[in-house]
Parts: sequence; C-alpha cells; structure tokens
Amino acid sequence: MDFNYPVSLNLSGKKVVVIGGGNIAQRKVKDLLKTKCVLEVYAEEIDPNFHRYLEERKIKYQEQSYNEEKITDAFLVIAATNNREINHAISVFCNEKGILVNVVDERDDCNFLVNTVLRRGDLSISVSTNGKAPALAKRFIKELDETYPVEYAIFIELLYEFREMAKEQIADQEKRSEFLREIANLDVVSDLNHGDIEKVRERMKQCALSYTE
Repeated sequence: MDFNYPVSLNLSGKKVVVIGGGNIAQRKVKDLLKTKCVLEVYAEEIDPNFHRYLEERKIKYQEQSYNEEKITDAFLVIAATNNREINHAISVFCNEKGILVNVVDERDDCNFLVNTVLRRGDLSISVSTNGKAPALAKRFIKELDETYPVEYAIFIELLYEFREMAKEQIADQEKRSEFLREIANLDVVSDLNHGDIEKVRERMKQCALSYTE
C-alpha cells in the first residue's frame, strides 16, 4: 500500500478515539492533545502515564475493550492494542464506515500514516518513509532539528506580518512575490538567537522600501 498524499488535518473539536492503554497509545495521546480534539480512550487497563491526563481532565477514559459503538461517530481512530486480531477488526470497521484509522502494528491496515514531525511554531517539517522505516525518519528529524533551530518559529511570525503588509502596500503581484521570496531568504537566525527581533524587522522594512517606492 502506498501513502502518497501528505496532508495536515484540523482536528480541533473533532472526536478522536484511541483504543489501547499501553506505552504506544500514551505517546499517541500526548501528540493528539496538541490538536485540541475531543479525545476518548478505551482500554482494559492503562499505562501509569495516562493518569495525569485523567487528573487534568484532558481525556475521557472508559475501562473496557474494543466496542464498535464507541467509534461509529469518530472522525479518527488509533488502534493501539496489543492484540493483532482486535487491531485488524478496528481497521476493517473503520474502512467500511469511512473513518480515518491508524493501526500501530500493521501499516496495511491503516488508511493514513502519522508522519514523524519537527515543529517550530507554525512551521512543521514532516518526514515519511511510507511506513517502512520509521527509525530512519527519526534520524532525519534529528538532523533537521540541528538545521532549523527554534528561532524559525519567530521568523515565521515576522514573515507572516510582512506578507500581510505586502498585500496592502505592493500592488504588483510579481513584485510582491519577489519581495516575499527575498525576505524568506534573509539570514536572520543569528540575530533572532540573540533576541534582536527589531533588528530583523528593520531589515525587512528596508527590503520592502525598494518594492513600495
């Protein structure tokens, strides 16, 4: 099976179900909580790391095994039990109902994969090996982590700020695109690393002058 159409999903407010309570399920829950989805977990028992989520009321948990009724209205399901037959049954049901499903122990039971991701604010760099070599994907992410430091999160915000400005002040679309390419290629990481945000903003303003005059 090929997974050749990468997308980013908005899960905010959507029902997401994780079935399973082990370490892998806990890692899935940790990532999903960042999406502001409505998260439900079903398992006969859960990893101790789940308890903090329960105490903070971040997830709904029921102590029970897989039940089709619990996922009928789900937008997305993660099958993370330690039982191959149950995981496969979840996959079959979700595929029949058109529900997004990721099965942690068998890529061919999935209809989507969760890519390995490096996040820098609104910048997300994802790596996929089509589910064949996740360890290699993690290696690439580690290398990217060294190439794109946390300062890129600030850079993204500045680029957005000047993109909005350009829409108002640079009428010519070709010039506007050229300006945005130019500021995106500025070497600003060192300045941002030293907290010189205003210095970077001023460089961008100076760059804009040649396009707005």
